[in-house]
Amino acid sequence: MLWQYGLTECSRALILDARARPDKLHTVGCPTPGVEVMIADPDGAARATGESGEILLDAPQRARRYWNRPDMDRERFHGRWLRTGDIGRIDDEGFVTYLGRQDDMINCGGLSYFPAEVERELGPVPGVAEYIIAGVPDPRGVMEHVPWAFVVPETADSWTPGGFARAARDRLPPHMVPRNIVRLPSMPLIASGSRIGAASSDVSDRVERRHRAPDERRRPHQGLRMSPRSNVGSLGRRIELTWLGSISPSGSIRTGNARPKRFSFSRCVSMPRSAYA
Repeated sequence: MLWQYGLTECSRALILDARARPDKLHTVGCPTPGVEVMIADPDGAARATGESGEILLDAPQRARRYWNRPDMDRERFHGRWLRTGDIGRIDDEGFVTYLGRQDDMINCGGLSYFPAEVERELGPVPGVAEYIIAGVPDPRGVMEHVPWAFVVPETADSWTPGGFARAARDRLPPHMVPRNIVRLPSMPLIASGSRIGAASSDVSDRVERRHRAPDERRRPHQGLRMSPRSNVGSLGRRIELTWLGSISPSGSIRTGNARPKRFSFSRCVSMPRSAYA
């Protein structure tokens, strides 16, 4: 079994032969012939082996520029290097461990982690078909981000968030426990997920209804708006949310005349139980 890591701009950059190197299953492989990998700090300088940073690629198959997008050229190319936007680290054998998307990192009170770390620690939850974790800006401005869980129940009519909340408290450190649990009818998907556009309006409506304070549920639509946005040069699509309110101590969203704040998360992947086997 061969696993590969790559982007549209630089395909088949890393390959892992799972049978030959079962000890490296936590990685996404090592560079294919002709591919160079550098782990870089925010300024583009190389980091030492074992240190985490952005994955940069150079290869014969690397795209040289974007069609009529000089802004993207400036953003994604650093000299001869393609900036992937992915965070990882490389070991002394050249195997790269993928940690997550740079935009997905959650900084909760100075403790930084990726949604995938929360999902691995939490694992499967009874009664839940799939879920994702995403960082949402703390409206109080204290924590920078707070984790939210977006959940698709196996049986929507009988499911309550209490079981998910208990599992999270039992299995996760406090800074990783989701502050809000949002029930979704289905999960928007990346890359091949044609449902993302069709699902977005329904997701938006359910998110908004679920998290409005009881005395505000009859007011005009406010709260969270979710819409798909193309993310040029990355695998899949990004979901963009517009924040139009604040979270009360009880966890409800209180809407008002606050200036809208935009934020986004790009991880909308299904989490089947088999992923934890």
